[in-house]
Amino acid sequence: MDEDVTIGALVKLVKGDPFQMLAIIRILVILSLYPLLTAKWVQAWGAKGHVMQGRVAARALPADMPLFFRAATERLAYLIPEPDRWRGEAWGGLKGARIELTNATAANHNVRLEVIGNTPFPLTRYQFIALALERGWIRRDDANLHQVGAVFYAMVEEVQRLTVQFRLWREAQEAPTLDPAALQQIQENAIFSAGVLGHWITDASQPLHTTVHSDDWDPHYPNPKNYQSKQIHGRFETAYVEQRMTEADISGRLSPLRLLEDWRSEAETHIRRAFSHFETVYSLDQRGTFGTGNEPVEAHGFTADRLAEGASMLRDAWYSAWRKSEQELLETPVLYRGSKGKTVLDLLTSLRRVELGQDVGKPVIAIGDRRNGQQGRSWQLFVNGKPGDKAPDRYVTGEFDVIEWRFVPD
Repeated sequence: MDEDVTIGALVKLVKGDPFQMLAIIRILVILSLYPLLTAKWVQAWGAKGHVMQGRVAARALPADMPLFFRAATERLAYLIPEPDRWRGEAWGGLKGARIELTNATAANHNVRLEVIGNTPFPLTRYQFIALALERGWIRRDDANLHQVGAVFYAMVEEVQRLTVQFRLWREAQEAPTLDPAALQQIQENAIFSAGVLGHWITDASQPLHTTVHSDDWDPHYPNPKNYQSKQIHGRFETAYVEQRMTEADISGRLSPLRLLEDWRSEAETHIRRAFSHFETVYSLDQRGTFGTGNEPVEAHGFTADRLAEGASMLRDAWYSAWRKSEQELLETPVLYRGSKGKTVLDLLTSLRRVELGQDVGKPVIAIGDRRNGQQGRSWQLFVNGKPGDKAPDRYVTGEFDVIEWRFVPD
């Protein structure tokens, strides 16, 4: 903004026009946030690795993602390190600041595959905790799930949450008049969820987040190559990445876009791929200590590949959540309660954009963009759980009626 254009001058320009004043206020808020959105984050890949992966993933999204999401690149990049900001010193233990929050989320950052082995992940996080107690992976007197890790569940749970937010956004477009506040909140929720998901996915692409040898080589396991690395975790993911890696190193290594079909299978494959590389981190460090500037030449390509795997998986997860939300919407009924004296159709048209056919009874042929014939589906009316036996414009409801429109396969 030109320094001569002061806030006072802007106020005079828009005096008497509240809509222009509101627009100016929004611009000023955005400008005030610009330094924050473009700053280099210095928190604990380390924060730089997370931010670069998020930015590269967002810029690689296809054009059929919603505009609000594609325009949120810097916000997404800022949010990728968000879960690291929640933690206290306890790191899953029972002492220190924010014990409850830290303990609840610490396990989401990692998994120790040597502990789990080839045991299939149970269906839910709570079944996994029960299994960990049963197998002795964690102790009942110190139930610290970080000792075994739950990043698998963090990824699967959050991508499902993001899919819901995208579905809600699609559903909001069906309203006869958009609700700006609700739509904005749905968009905020989707961006936040996508950022948190990004942390779990990019953490799981860091090989040292998948092993018991997360920082030093665990003395309970054989060490035939005599790895002596100390504090390797931070030196690799923070010091080395800060010094040597750029976004161009990552973006040039992205894999082709994929539609992820099975969240669980994809999450486990992602984790086990990273695990297959953890010893290489130790081997490279043994040849030239990470963070000192003496790393072997191969360290650069190896690290860039790991960062790119995380960014690729993140882009694919965001895109797949968006695509799956479309299918989820098709399977989501339009549900509302009756109102004394109002017809089924009266109430429906107050809630959704509706298109009626020209046949007798004016059947509903589209609600929002869900139109009869789409994927072999059509709209069917149910009242109190039973198929409707009257045309919707003739079905007068009562206040206790439950109206449901299902978009069902023909």
